[in-house]
Amino acid sequence: IMRNYIVDYSLSVQQLGITHRASFTFAIGGFDVTLSAEPKLFSPVGVRKTTSISIYASTKHPIIEWEINIINENDDVVRFYSGYDQPPQQIIWDGKDDRGLPVSDGEYKCVMKVIDKNRRTIQSAAETVRISSSLPLQRGTIHLEE
Repeated sequence: IMRNYIVDYSLSVQQLGITHRASFTFAIGGFDVTLSAEPKLFSPVGVRKTTSISIYASTKHPIIEWEINIINENDDVVRFYSGYDQPPQQIIWDGKDDRGLPVSDGEYKCVMKVIDKNRRTIQSAAETVRISSSLPLQRGTIHLEE
């Protein structure tokens, strides 16, 4: 899929005839690192107990190292994933920290960093997820009585 391209066309009429000019410009190579979480709101005590963080990491040169940090509202890293070579297509986060304890309700940023064989580093934009243990994220029926 080509995402970065420009097509330009011009037509000019002159005494000697008509001139058509066309150009096609495109960009290739470089880094493209993105994260996407689904669902963005989950509850470790509800039906949606985890979030799936999809990873897209493409570089001009092979990736030799990667890491994903899950960061709380105080900018503390609560969960850390890392590895060598190409990262997996997704990471499942269960709302627990590196010690295996549930994190507090709130918003968390997921950020990925990759390093290629030439030691070039790029960081993804932050993907935000929210944990809410108080919301009834379960299927069911509520009956109201007078």
